[in-house]
Amino acid sequence: MPANQFYLMRHGHSQANDQGIICSNLSKGRLSYGLTTIGRKQVRTTAEDMWIGGHWHQDCVIVASPFLRAIQTAEIVAEVLGIDEIEQDERLRERFFGALDGGPDDQYQQVWDMDEGNPKHTQWQVESVTQVAKRGQELIEELDESHQGRILILVAHGDICSILATALSDQKLGHHRLNYPLATAACMRLPHV
Repeated sequence: MPANQFYLMRHGHSQANDQGIICSNLSKGRLSYGLTTIGRKQVRTTAEDMWIGGHWHQDCVIVASPFLRAIQTAEIVAEVLGIDEIEQDERLRERFFGALDGGPDDQYQQVWDMDEGNPKHTQWQVESVTQVAKRGQELIEELDESHQGRILILVAHGDICSILATALSDQKLGHHRLNYPLATAACMRLPHV
């Protein structure tokens, strides 16, 4: 039985969302495509709702993807909740979209359609759903072992959030976008964790 409560939060609306492009390469995403003004407002609203909801306190740990948009999201959440430190872990990074990186974001749907039939596919050199699930589950297990009685907020990206939630709820991995299509700045408790 897990010792902690885990929440997934998707980053707020980003410049990549605004421009309609795929930014999945860590070397680019670490330095660019941060939050838009809309994204900052979304995150602040979500974080304030967390605070008002009464589930959040100093025993929270925030772990974020190293992408700029996720770090900026985590910083706003930390400020609102009064948390001093943010941890980073590359296992929360954006799913890598291979040859589609830098292209228009309407190409996501092609990948998701292929995911449904085969969560192991790597068409266009895309990181497979099973690979993303594995790295996310490894992180959850490590965090659960290293913390006791904490609330852990994992700030990440749309696909890793939907894939991880699907994997932990024992549903078909290929249906991750149907099961948990997390909107920007949305937060959800992880199933069974």
